Amino acid sequence: MMKNFAIVTGAASILAFLVACGGGGGGGGGTDAQRDVPVLIDAYDPGQPSDTYDPGQPTDAYDPGQPTDTYDPGQPTDTYDPGQPTDTYDPGTQPDIFDPGQTDQGLPPVDETCKDYYMCLNNCQQGDQACYQECNSVLSPVGAQRSNALHQCLNQHGCLSKPTDQEFEQCLEQYCISEYFMCFQGDTYRTCYDLVGCILSCPQDNPNTPNVDERMECVGNCWSEATYDAQMDLQNLINCADQQCSSQCQDPNAPQCDQCWNQVLGPGGACESYNDKCTKYGPEGCYYLLTCLNNCQPGDNACQQACVEQTSKQGLALYNAVGDCLMQACPICQSQPNSQECDTCWSQQQQSGGACADELQACLDDRPYGTKKCGELMQCLQSCQGDQACQQCFLDATKTANDLYDALSQCVSNACKTECQADPNSQQCTTCLNNAANDPSKCKSQFDACVNDQAAQ
Repeated sequence: MMKNFAIVTGAASILAFLVACGGGGGGGGGTDAQRDVPVLIDAYDPGQPSDTYDPGQPTDAYDPGQPTDTYDPGQPTDTYDPGQPTDTYDPGTQPDIFDPGQTDQGLPPVDETCKDYYMCLNNCQQGDQACYQECNSVLSPVGAQRSNALHQCLNQHGCLSKPTDQEFEQCLEQYCISEYFMCFQGDTYRTCYDLVGCILSCPQDNPNTPNVDERMECVGNCWSEATYDAQMDLQNLINCADQQCSSQCQDPNAPQCDQCWNQVLGPGGACESYNDKCTKYGPEGCYYLLTCLNNCQPGDNACQQACVEQTSKQGLALYNAVGDCLMQACPICQSQPNSQECDTCWSQQQQSGGACADELQACLDDRPYGTKKCGELMQCLQSCQGDQACQQCFLDATKTANDLYDALSQCVSNACKTECQADPNSQQCTTCLNNAANDPSKCKSQFDACVNDQAAQ
């Protein structure tokens, strides 16, 4: 959920249309005084600018030599349809909003929020008292109370007298966001996780329609159709992370900003409790996430998101640590993420002795182990067909077997760098690897340790 969601540019950016309408105040009689009232949140996008909150910059494979360039958590996912309301909604958690029995027929005839009221006012001509009265008629007593509460808050803190839209938005966010969300809410997305899912599914802006920002329209609709609780949970998450990371996020695209967000949202972080309300966790570890993402086709966001949703909180934290480290170690990937230079750096920093080797190893170790010995692991790898089947060989082996095989693999790889550099599948490379494994001056000791492995764990 997620900055990648997750989502955010370092500070909550709520954009509101401002409409001048005579006699706005909730349910009251009209006057000719001009007043600015907010109509709709239409831009706060926790899913667009950030690349770390929705866990991850995956590393594309269990193999530490493979760079990641396929999974962008900021891209829309197709796996979750938050538009389907559930039948278990407890109206006690959202008093005075909607009658759950009417959710299949859209909004009730009388607006229990203030959303339709302000949208109606937005269509009125300046000074059209009849139009104002017609808009007042869509407000229920509860809706009128909420509209009045919003106006009182905005007036009390001087928000409506701010000279610029940006200053108004900052004032609204700082003092009256609760009243605003209470007025502009829906009942489609009932949890923070649902709201984030909607935002992540929004399309990117179409460059062929310069007068319309399709993504911002979609994001605004997600927010306005979320319940008050869902809106406040996501707002609280972003406020917390913004406050904790203010110094690191002066440049919101800097690696240290992403790293700070992951730290404060992750296990033990200052904003962990807020993040938990906006994230779905599974039972699997970091190793599962790496291998699962490696089996997804490039661009298959549904597959990638399903992998993330099966991963535990600890697994996601370890995974983010790898991504944070790699982005810090490879600044070229900030400006040229698809370049050969980025791929080379990404691969090198994951190798033994690289800046991120320890983080990657911690991720690979976050997994259950099987019972097969190292010799059985080698036999399995010689006969497996396809990446998924071969990855299962590692899962079925003990930790000792995995460690012994890694030591052997590292030794023969180092011994045959020249022979295998051009084509790791060439006969020249294969011959060199076999010779190194049987050469007492090279890797025979590692080979024998693997073949003779009898460790139970």
